[in-house]
Parts: sequence; structure tokens; C-alpha cells
Amino acid sequence: MDRDSLRAAMALFDLSDAFTREMLDRRYHALRAKWTPHRYANLTNSPQKYMHMYKKAEAKMKEIEAAYRTLSTWLDAQAPASLGPARQDVRPLSVDSDTSLQPPPMSRESRTPTDDHGAE
Repeated sequence: MDRDSLRAAMALFDLSDAFTREMLDRRYHALRAKWTPHRYANLTNSPQKYMHMYKKAEAKMKEIEAAYRTLSTWLDAQAPASLGPARQDVRPLSVDSDTSLQPPPMSRESRTPTDDHGAE
């Protein structure tokens, strides 16, 4: 991927040099909502105007998809290999044993007298 295509994709998504996966996804969903072709169905009663806007939106969606793939690939390449593709903010969940999903045990000081049920 060349630097020009990366800059063009960043300009389309209105992102600065330091962006995260969350920022990219947020802008991607906003652009998809704005440029979805079916959005233009109720904006006009003229079939010619509708088809013109529909085709314009289709072309824009293809551009958005290509830019998203470019930026996503770039982010994946920047992520440390140990954390997987562009997921630095997510800690892997260990589900090897049932104890990893259990709440931590209560300390003796945090228990109320009714918690002991006369265990002493």
C-alpha cells in the first residue's frame, strides 16, 4: 500500500495521523449511514434524480469500503503481534477454567455476620 492511498483514505475518513480502531470504526459507520444508496429513495419523487443519487451513493460506498480496507490493513500491520490485529485495547479473556469467570472471594473483613451462618 502506498503512502498516497493511505493519505487519501485518511482524508476521506477525516482522520489525523494518530487514529485508533475505535475512531476508524466510528467514522466508517457514520459514512455508511450517510452514503447508503437506499437512503435516497424517499428524498425525491423523480426517478431520474433518484437513480442519479443512487449511482453516486453506490460509487461513494465502494470508495468508503476500499478506504476502510486500506486503513484497517494499515492498523493491523501497526499492531503488536502478541495482541493480534489492531486490538491493543482489548485484554484476552482466559476461559481455561471456571474460576476465571467467578467473582473474587470476599475477605473476612468485608463479610457481614449473616454471611458466616455460624461457621465458627
